[in-house]
Amino acid sequence: MGHSNFHTHTYHCRHAIGGPADYCQAALAQGVDRLGFSDHAPWPDGLWGKVRMPLDELDAYFQEIREARAAFPQLELHQGLECEYRPDLGSFTHDAFLASPGRCQYLVLAIHDYRDPQGEWHSSWHLHDTRMYLDYARYAVAAMESGLFAFLAHPDLFLVAGGAWDDNAREAARLIARAAQDTQTPLEVNAAGLRRPFLTDDAGLRRRPFPYGGFWEIAAQYDVQAIVSSDAHDPKDVWGNGEEAEALARYFGLPLVAGEELLSRRQP
Repeated sequence: MGHSNFHTHTYHCRHAIGGPADYCQAALAQGVDRLGFSDHAPWPDGLWGKVRMPLDELDAYFQEIREARAAFPQLELHQGLECEYRPDLGSFTHDAFLASPGRCQYLVLAIHDYRDPQGEWHSSWHLHDTRMYLDYARYAVAAMESGLFAFLAHPDLFLVAGGAWDDNAREAARLIARAAQDTQTPLEVNAAGLRRPFLTDDAGLRRRPFPYGGFWEIAAQYDVQAIVSSDAHDPKDVWGNGEEAEALARYFGLPLVAGEELLSRRQP
């Protein structure tokens, strides 16, 4: 059995290159035999439209995956989306992505943006006030509790801007890990963070933006499972830094979830 990667983007998201067939060719070369496509979910209101496909492009995206499945029978291919939590849209996420025939086998939860208790959107990429980590974490908790998602991508993304690892950060990690345990939602060790340059955070610590060891040390204190993904935006990265991410999961003693289990973790 080769590697599995359930977090793969294509040109449809407007900030990646290559189509499904290109990633399949790269998967064969890099020892990946189970590949899940998870481009960014489109929204009916066009929110964040510069970094995702429009809704009317969704069927073409799935058709390209089906064509790749026929062209590469030696690979196990799965159809998914990387999806923000949008309770403001009611049942749209479930109805449009999971319940509609021929669409998603799974959804990847991503908290690139979150809503604070006042209903205002914030980007998770720019957090320096560590009190905002707690709003990020609570939003992630509510998303996991929705039952819509197979796993939580880059759960430590709130650290990407270089905010300090302080008491708020540790409490955010505990909130996320406890919810992952209670909802049985695997947490992703995201290898794309290992391809990013080191930063010096607000406390003067030189570190990777994510995955962050302090977060995973706390996660390991809970009964959680991990999944390793490359978060590929270029075919050359279809397993980019995957071995290093797996080593991090092993270091913290985190069990890795199997593909069959992963695909069962979604609301029918």
